[in-house]
Amino acid sequence: MREKSLSDIFLGNDKKILVFDIGGTNIKCGLFDSNGTLISSDKVYTPKSYEDLIELIKGRCVEYNVNFVSLGVPGTVNYKEGVVKYAPNLKYIVGKNIVEDLNVLNISSIIENDANMAALGEYFVLDYKIKNLALVTLGTGVGGGLIIDGKILRSELSVFEIGHMTIETDGYLCGCGKKGCFEAYCSKGGLEKLYFELSENRVSIGEILQLVEQKNSLAILAVNVFAKYLGIGLSNIANIFAPEVIVIGGGLSEVANYYYKSAVRVFAKNIFNAYKNNTCLVVSKLKNKAALYGGYYLLRQKYGQV
Repeated sequence: MREKSLSDIFLGNDKKILVFDIGGTNIKCGLFDSNGTLISSDKVYTPKSYEDLIELIKGRCVEYNVNFVSLGVPGTVNYKEGVVKYAPNLKYIVGKNIVEDLNVLNISSIIENDANMAALGEYFVLDYKIKNLALVTLGTGVGGGLIIDGKILRSELSVFEIGHMTIETDGYLCGCGKKGCFEAYCSKGGLEKLYFELSENRVSIGEILQLVEQKNSLAILAVNVFAKYLGIGLSNIANIFAPEVIVIGGGLSEVANYYYKSAVRVFAKNIFNAYKNNTCLVVSKLKNKAALYGGYYLLRQKYGQV
C-alpha cells in the first residue's frame, strides 16, 4: 500500500483549516474544509497583548478541532526564523514566533504577511487568467502583496512593503517613524488626518463619507486628495513591477465608490506610457475575506496541490 503523502493528508475530506487575518484593529477568522469551502467566518477586536492573542488563536483551534492553521500578520516576516521583524500597527508581535508558540497544540501552522495572503486569495479565487497581480490593502495601514507566476514574491523576508514608500517628501509622520509614507496618507487614519488638516475637526471615516454625501466641500476635497495620493502610489507600483492587474483591497475597498474614479484618473496620468494598456486597476471582490482565502491557498501550495 502506498504511504500517504502530506498532500493526501491535507486533502482528506475530514480535514479542517483555520485561517487568521490578524490586523491592527480587528482579527478575521475563517474555517475551511479541505476543498476550499469557507464554512464560517467572523471578526473580533484584536487583543491588547500578545498573550491574549495566543490564547485567542489556541481557543479557536481547540473549539473547531482543526488540522492546519494559516496566520496572516500585519508586518514583515523573517521566514528562516519564523519571527515577525516589524509591525508598526501591532508592535507587540515584533520579535515573536507565533508558530512556535502554537506548537503545543500539535497543529501544522504557517505564517505570512497579511497582504501577501490577500493577494494570493485574489489571484486564485477570482482567476483573472493572468500570471502577475499586485494587491494594495487600504485599512489601518497600507499593505501590499505581489504575485509573480502564481507565487508570492519573497526574499528571506516578506517584501513589497509599499505602505512605506515615500509619497510626499517630509510629509505626515507615519507609524513606522518615517515621514511622507504612502500609509500616512492612504490609510483610514490618513484620510481622517487629511480632513482634519482642512477642517480642524476630528471625525471618523464614516462621518467624512456622510459629509461627502451632503456635498460638504472640505470632505470632498479630503477624499480627492486621498485619491490623488492613491493614484500616484498605484502608478509607482505599475511603473516598477508592471503587473497585469492591481487590486485595491482592505477595509477601505468597501467604500471605493467615493475615490476610485479620481484615483484612476491620477493613475492614468502617471503610469509609464509603455504600461498604459498592460495594467488595469480593479476593486477587490473578496474584500475583507481575501486574506482568509489566501491563507487556505498558501497551505495548498505548501502541500503541492496548486
